[in-house]
Amino acid sequence: MNPLARILARVIVSGVGIAAKAFMEALQQAARQSAQHGGAQKAAETVARRFDRRMAVTEARQVLNVKETATPEDIEQVSVVLAFSEL
Repeated sequence: MNPLARILARVIVSGVGIAAKAFMEALQQAARQSAQHGGAQKAAETVARRFDRRMAVTEARQVLNVKETATPEDIEQVSVVLAFSEL
């Protein structure tokens, strides 16, 4: 193996090791700070609020591409067609 290639490989391996260690230390520090300031609880509440949001009827009609006069059977038929068209 070329000596230059060996040196380059060592530099790359060392650099990756240093970067990984720095990343892990930063992650641990962020976790400690978050635990001290209640960040985990705030993050969990934010995620819960975002996923609790329900779709409005008008938005659902736009997604399904049905008119306001559509019957529940029409909407169900469109839903089934959309579900199977993705397969």
